Amino acid sequence: MSIIFFCPDATTHKVTCDYRDDCIATGVPCKKDCDGTKEESDAPECNFSNDNAFGVMTLVGLPKEYHGEIKIESMPKLQQALLMAINKEKARKHLIRKPYITDRFVDCGNTDEWTLKRLHAIQALVTYAQLHKLKIAWE
Repeated sequence: MSIIFFCPDATTHKVTCDYRDDCIATGVPCKKDCDGTKEESDAPECNFSNDNAFGVMTLVGLPKEYHGEIKIESMPKLQQALLMAINKEKARKHLIRKPYITDRFVDCGNTDEWTLKRLHAIQALVTYAQLHKLKIAWE
């Protein structure tokens, strides 16, 4: 499972559908109404595993929930929390974990570098949302 952070009200543009070539090759469209294109957001999006999303959410003070939203009024406080998390290695240390595999589960682990990449990705999304006066949602 994963959690996606995005701007639901961002403008979109049409791009080629991921399955267009398969649809053409088989003659079977991926959806009834597929015309070979899909709408893609102009805003950046972040897709993290549940564990990694919850780790980032804890670092920046967001509720550890599977669904939620951040209103534009809360963005400055979130930007501040992101800067604090990015600049304090000690605050991120607890998120580092070794990979492991069980008979039912694979966990690829986590490094501080990966946590920083996630924090920077969220920061880019928040910056975009602030610039365009949009809320951020996650699900």
